[in-house]
Amino acid sequence: MAEYKGLDVLDIMIFLIRRIRLMLTVFCSSLVLGYAIIYVVIDEQFESTAVIIPAETDGMGGMGSMLKGLKNLPVNIGKTGAKSETNRYKTIIYSRTMLEELIHQFHLYEVYDIDTTDIDYREKTLKELRGDIVTEETDEDAFEITVRSTDPQRAAAMVNYIVAALNDKVIQLQISKSKENRIFLEKRVSEISKELAVAEDSLRHYQERSGLYDLETQLPGLMTLYGTLESNLMTKKIQKDILEKLYDKNSPEVKSLQIEVSEYQSKLNSLRQQGEKGSLMLSMKRLPANALEYLRRYRTVEISASLLEFVTPLYEQARIEEKKDYPILQVIDTAVPAAKKSWPPRLLFAFLCASFVTSITMLGMVLGMIIDTSTNPKITSLKAEFAKVSFRWK
Repeated sequence: MAEYKGLDVLDIMIFLIRRIRLMLTVFCSSLVLGYAIIYVVIDEQFESTAVIIPAETDGMGGMGSMLKGLKNLPVNIGKTGAKSETNRYKTIIYSRTMLEELIHQFHLYEVYDIDTTDIDYREKTLKELRGDIVTEETDEDAFEITVRSTDPQRAAAMVNYIVAALNDKVIQLQISKSKENRIFLEKRVSEISKELAVAEDSLRHYQERSGLYDLETQLPGLMTLYGTLESNLMTKKIQKDILEKLYDKNSPEVKSLQIEVSEYQSKLNSLRQQGEKGSLMLSMKRLPANALEYLRRYRTVEISASLLEFVTPLYEQARIEEKKDYPILQVIDTAVPAAKKSWPPRLLFAFLCASFVTSITMLGMVLGMIIDTSTNPKITSLKAEFAKVSFRWK
């Protein structure tokens, strides 16, 4: 007769197959009991979702359209994209102010069964509410707001309330920013206008004092005029030298040319040193300094004028933006009450619970069989001790 070596896998399988009805009974009982417990203990949750499209707004309160028309500026100055806009939406939705408005509007202390006598009841309610609100940016750049609640009507109402409150808050922030921009730009327009007036008066006084009115057109004329005088003077000198060789130096012709050369030279020297008062003929000696001073004053006028041209449209746009109170959010889908629950998945949980209980039962039965059939002296001694304990209890 072969020596018995203990249980193997086939023995365990045979043992379990013989008790398959018991396993099925345990599984079905656990499934039904687990489903009933979940049904009683865990409340049904309903989800409602609203879908909006984030609007790309201007970082300066709606002035991007004005900035685009100005030259020498970056293309995207003041522009914020959809991503930053959704981040701003999330910040507003999960802010304490928004959540407390929801709590008071929908009496969530009672809904969450929060003891208001507790010292930290507000934080507990805020934590519960944050867990019931889910915001997500979709792959199509839409923005979804989802609220979970035990009442489908309440869930839909909370989502739509969030959308409306979010729109009001965005408008409020937009108007507030536009007002700040308008006040700042209004001050800058006033300052630049005064600076421009001072610069214009300074340029005018300098033009009257120096006689330099328009450097771009006046300077070429001056250079041409001085060139003509120089040319005429050189011509008269050459004519005088020729006549001196042909005639006597005391001849009337030579003396006449001598007088003309002297007059030309005297006039040219005078113009070079002092210019001609009350005329466009300016001093060549002082012309570089005059031109430099003119350019500095003219540049100041141009800069102030350019700044005023830049700031005035922004100021007008800020005034318009400050008055805007129309809806900003583009709502694609408003929230509606859900027809089916979204949580919990009772059948799945009950199946997992039944599988766990059945597995534990099978494991216990297999361990019991192994202990009963084991010839290990230690196990035999342990069973004997348990029997004594059982006997004493009786």
